[in-house]
Amino acid sequence: MKCQIKPARFSGSVICPPSKAVFHRAAICAALSGERCMIDNYIPCEDVSATLEILNMAGFSHSVESDRLIIEPGKYRGGAITADCRESGSTLRFLIPVLGALGIPVTFIGKGRLCVRPMDIYEKLLPQHGLSFSHGTEILPLKIEGKLTGGCFLLDGGVSSQFISGLLMAMPLLDTASSVQIVPPFESTPYVSMTIDMMAKFGVDVKVDGDSFYVPSGQAYRPADIVCEGDWSAAAFFIAAGLLGGDIKLLGLRADTIQGDAAALDIFAALGANIKADNNCVAIYSGRPRGMTVDVADIPDMVPAICAAAAFAKGETTHIINAGRLRLKESDRLAACAENLRRLGCDVVEEAASLHITGIDRKTANAAGLCGYNDHRIVMAFAVALSAANGGTISDMHAVEKSYPAFWEHFGTLGGIYNVI
Repeated sequence: MKCQIKPARFSGSVICPPSKAVFHRAAICAALSGERCMIDNYIPCEDVSATLEILNMAGFSHSVESDRLIIEPGKYRGGAITADCRESGSTLRFLIPVLGALGIPVTFIGKGRLCVRPMDIYEKLLPQHGLSFSHGTEILPLKIEGKLTGGCFLLDGGVSSQFISGLLMAMPLLDTASSVQIVPPFESTPYVSMTIDMMAKFGVDVKVDGDSFYVPSGQAYRPADIVCEGDWSAAAFFIAAGLLGGDIKLLGLRADTIQGDAAALDIFAALGANIKADNNCVAIYSGRPRGMTVDVADIPDMVPAICAAAAFAKGETTHIINAGRLRLKESDRLAACAENLRRLGCDVVEEAASLHITGIDRKTANAAGLCGYNDHRIVMAFAVALSAANGGTISDMHAVEKSYPAFWEHFGTLGGIYNVI
């Protein structure tokens, strides 16, 4: 589905959606606690719904009351299950070790690029700890059998942090003390910190020693009720919109968060935005976009929003470095961003793990036909970019359902103009 976007100036306020990264972790820890738990500020999206449906199949249950998710213990009925991860990498990589630790035989299925996203870390490591893997020419369908055993898990720190988080969440279910040791360089560390923080909320202590993580034996998840905080990854798109010409207030964001993408405050301030933040509101006022160098090793999801702002840093170059893992997301995000930026008229140098973007005057930007690449973050970022310049079209507008179902509603509330075509 494609939409036509017209030039617009953003203003007003919206409440940011709950963090899907936080919610995945909270739902899994709550289910494993064995008692009734409540998670407030629940707004369903495709990725979180996939996790909840698979937890249901594994014997847990959930219900929804207004914006509250209630997770209750159930009973695994036995036998193999088929788990549809849709396009959620978090769902797949978190639940392989968790369901493996529970001894549940599973065939994981999915769609899109999830079927080919790398799983060799688990495929090489987990058979050493009791799980068997089998799949065809693509990663999915993937069948696992056996029961995960404890010990030391050695992982390359340059891979997705989802592998590390999945193992950590499984470890309290194992019979022996276990550890994850990271071979540096260790990237996306804030996501692992988020996992450890959530496990602590549910009563599990993870010992941290440099790049090693140790879960002592004898621990178990305990029930907890939590409120899911707002999503800084989602907020980044409208922070970019504010920089490019707006007066926007984003509500529901915690200033004391451990979400890595809260780095958006410093990054977009350096890119030229005027930002004021307190513990529940971030106000963004327009500024003159300027170039900079951004190391995104720990914040890869920020890249499309950064590109939207960098496109209009007239005559200045933004260097996005340490971004190689973006080639393995819902799309090859480096290639997708580079192509859309070129269609707008920007000069872009694309390297294996970096982009170098020379910005243009937005008045001269092409009213371009852009591709969403069926990638939620590409769609949201370049919808903002088109609004800030001379408009145009973007395909795959439905892709936002993956993480931010209310995006187009909020886009319109803040003054964005679009029509489905």
